[in-house]
Amino acid sequence: MEGIAGAAGLLAEGFLKTTLVLVPALLGAAACRRRPASFRHFLLSFALIGLLFLPLFRLLPGGWRTPFLPAPPSAASSSSAVLSALVPPPAPISNAGREAAFFLPGRSGPTDVQGGESAAGGRAVPSAGAAERFFPVQAAVVLWLAGFVFLSLRLAFGLAGARRLTREGWDLDDAGWRILIARFLAMIPLRRRVRLKSHPEVAVPLTWGWRKPVVLIPAGADAWEETERSAALFHELSHVKRADFLFLLLVRLSLAVFW
Repeated sequence: MEGIAGAAGLLAEGFLKTTLVLVPALLGAAACRRRPASFRHFLLSFALIGLLFLPLFRLLPGGWRTPFLPAPPSAASSSSAVLSALVPPPAPISNAGREAAFFLPGRSGPTDVQGGESAAGGRAVPSAGAAERFFPVQAAVVLWLAGFVFLSLRLAFGLAGARRLTREGWDLDDAGWRILIARFLAMIPLRRRVRLKSHPEVAVPLTWGWRKPVVLIPAGADAWEETERSAALFHELSHVKRADFLFLLLVRLSLAVFW
């Protein structure tokens, strides 16, 4: 029972604290609707990434306490609470059950008349109360785990697809693209080398990678006018300059954990 209560407390604590972080961010984004979309995007991304650092507050001397919940348990008790919620202990055999046990021919140990074997003979049948306590918290934990695995796999498949497009694509190293990149670097210098590639499966320009960024351009971009090339390339290189891909990874990770 303590394990179930502890796991339920952890779920309630996580829900309350994430709400206290996200609601002000949503209200702030709504209040700044006249500001540029990039500012609202930064505000919401900062709030989502901040959720990943909530567990670090437990390491502080005072932690993050709230009057709505009891004092947070230690790390060991938190782990044991979740494990106890996932795998509840077997229900003990009552004294009445032990007194009603009797020996059958061919049995080396006593057998319970209610159908469950004693501790000497095997396993005990869990009681109905234990089964009722088992379902709600376990269902919530299993549901969260399923969502976490699904979102994590979706992110992993997306990164694998970007790597495949980069591996199979061809370099755009003609003079026109090099001139455009040189113009951008003259205005906003970049410390990281950017690779420019093209692939027929790319529908719109996109950027991925943080330490080794890659800009993927559609296959028909060679027929674009210079203004179209310049606008698309400058937009993607701006993502590289702001390290938007790193923020995107952290946001996706936060969504997977706190979905």
